[in-house]
Amino acid sequence: MTKSRIRAFCAAVFIFCISASTHSLADKFFEDNDAFFLKYLKQQKFEIDSSASAVVLYEYNSYDLHSSENYMRHEVRRIIKIIKKSGTGYADINIPLRISRFTFFHVNKVHGTTYNLEDGKLVTQEIDGDNISLEKSNLIKEKKISMPVVREGSIIDYSFETEEPNYPINIAGWEIQEDIPKLYSRTEIYISNRVLFKTDNIISRFKELDNSKKSTIDSLLPDSYFYKEVIGEDLLKQYWVRKNIPAFSDEPYLSNENDCREHMNIRLTGVHTLGDQGIMDTWNKINEALVESYYFYRSFPESNASVKQKAKDLAGEDTSELTIAKKIYRFVRDSIAPTDYESIFTYKDIPSVLEEKNGSPAEINFLLIGLLRHAGLSCSPLILATKDKPRPNPLEPDLGRYDYTICQLRINGEKYYLDASEKYNPFGRIPPYCLNGYARVIDKNKKDTCGIVLKPEMSKEKALYSVTTTNNALNDYTLNYKFYFSDAISIDKRTDWNKDTTEIKKYILSLIKDLPLDAKLRQHKVLNLNDPEKQLTLDFTVSLTWPDAGPVYLNPYAVKLFESDPFKNPKRKYPVELPATENLTYSINLKLPDGYTVDEVPKSAVIQIDENNQYKNLVAYDKEANTLSIQSRLQTQRVFFPVSEYDMPRTFFQKMGDEQQHTVVIKKQN
Repeated sequence: MTKSRIRAFCAAVFIFCISASTHSLADKFFEDNDAFFLKYLKQQKFEIDSSASAVVLYEYNSYDLHSSENYMRHEVRRIIKIIKKSGTGYADINIPLRISRFTFFHVNKVHGTTYNLEDGKLVTQEIDGDNISLEKSNLIKEKKISMPVVREGSIIDYSFETEEPNYPINIAGWEIQEDIPKLYSRTEIYISNRVLFKTDNIISRFKELDNSKKSTIDSLLPDSYFYKEVIGEDLLKQYWVRKNIPAFSDEPYLSNENDCREHMNIRLTGVHTLGDQGIMDTWNKINEALVESYYFYRSFPESNASVKQKAKDLAGEDTSELTIAKKIYRFVRDSIAPTDYESIFTYKDIPSVLEEKNGSPAEINFLLIGLLRHAGLSCSPLILATKDKPRPNPLEPDLGRYDYTICQLRINGEKYYLDASEKYNPFGRIPPYCLNGYARVIDKNKKDTCGIVLKPEMSKEKALYSVTTTNNALNDYTLNYKFYFSDAISIDKRTDWNKDTTEIKKYILSLIKDLPLDAKLRQHKVLNLNDPEKQLTLDFTVSLTWPDAGPVYLNPYAVKLFESDPFKNPKRKYPVELPATENLTYSINLKLPDGYTVDEVPKSAVIQIDENNQYKNLVAYDKEANTLSIQSRLQTQRVFFPVSEYDMPRTFFQKMGDEQQHTVVIKKQN
């Protein structure tokens, strides 16, 4: 076996993929002439979606793998009708170009034309150099195209070509379904028939047609079909066509949008002449390839002096493995700034990440693993798919679906999962966007390799919000608020509040502005703002001025456990998956000033899906003590609901929202 199976595979693809012309057979739907553009310029509504802001009239993707020039060419053409003003944003096109030490992109042959109808005549405007720009941020370059003179009714027609080295994991990703409808979308690939590839279709089911159907009138062909051609001795050309594609309709709390959108991935799996060596179709083979890769496992600086010394300095005199691990984790999280390049692989070597104090998420977590190992701790990289990727199938190993690397730490039989690339992420917490199904531990010691399913249930959010009367004197009535935020909210608050401390006061004022009494903020403080290992706490005091006459209609729920009902739509197309289990408590103890009394008190309520998923809203008024008490608690341990059970979370959240809208009527005694 070669040193790197990935390199062997890539080289084999270079050798056995031969070039071919990328000119497709004429599409029956699209005719590249003025009559086509005039027809759709005059059409203002489309039966596929009468409310759409824009519609893709024609879309073409071609992937051509070359051996002699060692790159893959991708040709793109899109023609879009702008129907409404809100659709003009589709005239700004971004082409992301990733850079790494093993991949580069070039963009060539950028063309674009805007078509408008003026006095019944076709008017065109071509793009020029002023309409094209290049921006770079960390490891991502972005080519930007701005189509000229775009307005309601315009048609934009743009095309470009990208070139990149052949890459042994993914050839293509065809986003069949997007935010606007499409009338016609076509993808084709040219590749040696000695190269093995596989398509993963989400939702689409393509019917295979024989070549005799190629001349069939387009309207007589099915909405999803494909066919193949063999050109010469061993070149395979395969076409997929999808017509009349509805826009993707987003819904709150999708399990994974990428599992719901219609799309197709085309990935390489091997080369015939390489036999078993060229095919990464099992986890053992993927593990071996990654262990040997200088961009992955072999990037560990086993004997690097700076990394070794840093681990020794951080460990100090401590002997507790967990204490040492937490010290190293805190250092990496707090000291190394993340870049926005996400991949399981590294771009630069780990000592450079330590020296330069920045790196991609994978590089930061590889530095963490390297330091932990130099401190004598047992740990390994864990590759996973974030929710930007479709959920992996454990029975079909596909390295192309994985885009993130974290650390699995093992201490005294316990396993901890660490991601030090998010600045305010506590030790042992996996970010919710990483909880996307099957993940895999990679290690040269095979006894440590294993699979694990990352589920939203692994994220447990706990919070407490309390409001208490600290002085009920009419001329100095004060309330104290104490908020103990959950992990997810804490990360957002710490990020915003450290960036701009005035946001703290703005947040408090937003909470008290709707009180029916004149409210003034007296003082506030934040605890643990820069310590993610402790619960972020907001403590503030508010003074209230009570009216001389008339009833007060008070909504006592200063914090809504859910701000709004996410399930207002009576119908649901996709399953519901909440991001975490939750244990949220809201408590208020309101002692009224002398001369005021509660006239109307809402009834207590308990809303249940079952015993582990319920909302309790317990309301009590003690007339003798003149105190109103409310204890609300939301407890959810179940996060997934199939479409057939949609009524469960819909009814639950609707009733909970209704409970939090109740008002208390307070009257002044005569």
